[in-house]
Amino acid sequence: MEEFVDNVKVLINALGYKVLEPFAQVVSSSSTVDDELLFITSGSVNATGKVTTEGFVVFAGTMVNEKTSAKSLSAGMQKLRQTLFNSDKVQNCITTEDILFSSSSAADFILGYSVSGPRTWKTKEGKILKEIEDS
Repeated sequence: MEEFVDNVKVLINALGYKVLEPFAQVVSSSSTVDDELLFITSGSVNATGKVTTEGFVVFAGTMVNEKTSAKSLSAGMQKLRQTLFNSDKVQNCITTEDILFSSSSAADFILGYSVSGPRTWKTKEGKILKEIEDS
């Protein structure tokens, strides 16, 4: 059985899907972005996330704004917010598990309105993600 699972992992990864890999896995330690924990603190929102090789992970325990600005958010993000709020992944506006997003636009999900993810996520020292990516 172990050999079968290993073969499936190889095939799925070869197709470009990372479904059987842990979210917060860091493959390369050479990138400073991968090493940084990033935060959003605004009103009732208190979020922690990290850039990974698979995308952007928002960690369990993140407090999400329950209000949504329908005019500001894209239709896709509105649908994703609704799906996650209806699932077991968000309960009482707190994430119950790590959630993988394709990019730092996860900030839209957390805040409930459209923002620039690279300019919203900050390190504990206050450095924005965009500055880290540019350096």
